[in-house]
Amino acid sequence: MKSPAEGRAPVDPTRWSRYAKTALGQGTIRTIFDSWTYQQVTLGYLLQHRPPPARVLSIGCGVGLYDILLEGWGYKVTSVDNDPMVLESARELGRSFGLDRDLREADAFDLSEHHGRFDVAYSAGLVEHWHGERTAELIAEHARCAPLVQVEVPTRHTLVLPDAMPEVLADAHLYRPREFVGRVKEAGLSVVKAYPIGPVPGRRREILESLVPPALFRRLQLWTGHSMGVGVLASVPGPG
Repeated sequence: MKSPAEGRAPVDPTRWSRYAKTALGQGTIRTIFDSWTYQQVTLGYLLQHRPPPARVLSIGCGVGLYDILLEGWGYKVTSVDNDPMVLESARELGRSFGLDRDLREADAFDLSEHHGRFDVAYSAGLVEHWHGERTAELIAEHARCAPLVQVEVPTRHTLVLPDAMPEVLADAHLYRPREFVGRVKEAGLSVVKAYPIGPVPGRRREILESLVPPALFRRLQLWTGHSMGVGVLASVPGPG
């Protein structure tokens, strides 16, 4: 019997370096603003559950815009990616902020060099790849690095973005919130918080958001899956 991955067309490995160049090519200030605005919720929950100066391992960091934000808040960040060209872009971007960033080349499936060395293991836009078949495996590897894991994935609503690069999502499984929470539990973690990320563009959503209290609106987003992404904060169960 063939495995689900057999017969699938390979994905161009240079897509990430091209994605990084495309993002920064839109204008660094615009890209940074969009990224940091989108990740307000991400930072807010991290500040609540593990405030600085916690040590954060950012896995599959890309150009690391969020990592720069974390450093600005006082976190001690080590950023890892498997693409040397992407890491060089991240290094150059860090220099523009006067930062000497801790950037390392690493395979997300083997982070043994980083096991047990951090307070938080974070990733966004990583574990949904490989057609979602290795999501739990990747999250479990995150958990070997830190007792608290924060991981985020896109939903199908990201497909409405006009500047989305199809090849970036070519091997991605776009999760529903409850489905993704199930994968986190499958990795052996205890869910601390599940949360929606980013409003889906549209007039109906704007009207509903203006009428409903923010806390209730976030619950509706999570229950219906009507958000651009979904995030989970999860803890590693202690011995016994």
